[in-house]
Amino acid sequence: MAAGGAVPLRVTMAVGGVSEQVQVAADVPVLEPKRQTELQNIPSARDPWVVLQTVPGVIVDRVNVGGSESGQQSNYIAKGATTGDNTWYMDGIPITDMSALGSSPSYYDFDMFQEMRSAALVDMAASWAARS
Repeated sequence: MAAGGAVPLRVTMAVGGVSEQVQVAADVPVLEPKRQTELQNIPSARDPWVVLQTVPGVIVDRVNVGGSESGQQSNYIAKGATTGDNTWYMDGIPITDMSALGSSPSYYDFDMFQEMRSAALVDMAASWAARS
């Protein structure tokens, strides 16, 4: 065999007996969206990236104190995903900026939102499988 060569090996593996069986069952938690009345009462800057700062497990690259960073979109990640994995939806339609993956295509009038929802990817294995 030469260096760097490949040798195909045909190996047959027998199925072993089942010695233990584990069944996992769980209820999916209901995510309550942040409603407009709640959004109006948050003492913070007025953009969706500030709301992302309040989501457990989401890391935002800047803190917008009193609107000091409102002219810029924050980068954010959750659960090991990349910024390119982020997706923006409006009324159920994906609106992610195609020229800057993971970014919003626009800035928003914060008072136009009736509710906001955020969801973090829970199955990284499926995410990586979809990439390959």
